[in-house]
Amino acid sequence: MALSGPMPSVLLAAQSRAASTAAPTHREGTINYTSTCGKFKVLNRNPRSAQLTGAVRRAGGFATSHVDVAFFYRLRLERSNKHISAAVDTPDRTIVLTATTQEYNIARHLYGYADKAAAQNLALVLAQRLHESGITKVKFDRGDAPYHGRVKLFVEMLRSQGIEFDG
Repeated sequence: MALSGPMPSVLLAAQSRAASTAAPTHREGTINYTSTCGKFKVLNRNPRSAQLTGAVRRAGGFATSHVDVAFFYRLRLERSNKHISAAVDTPDRTIVLTATTQEYNIARHLYGYADKAAAQNLALVLAQRLHESGITKVKFDRGDAPYHGRVKLFVEMLRSQGIEFDG
């Protein structure tokens, strides 16, 4: 009995089971099987089935130029509705430097303690303290804060003062 038109998926599955000795090859979303009764195509519905059957090699990933460092200074920026504070610490969480708008010598020169001008001035003070301690490269940890507004101005001011950011 010959069927005309597209073959139902049940027949295709039965034919693919019958062709257990068939060698699969993969081309653009289909797996081609050659059986004893002829050549037919099975639609690949699982995107990983070609990898699992060994028809296609799995991607190995990307080569990176990441340099592994054993020691680095991390710059943390913490913001609240009232104040901004920044701290530089080591991988074992030892705090090296801090600067905050709660310090009297910084706060007395500011109109507001949590606005953009305060972030820029805090960056200037922190950059001076970093240069005095000999730290020129830090990793920036902004926490969950988006990179705009006070955070962006803080980082741009540090960059303009010669502090390099790694990573």
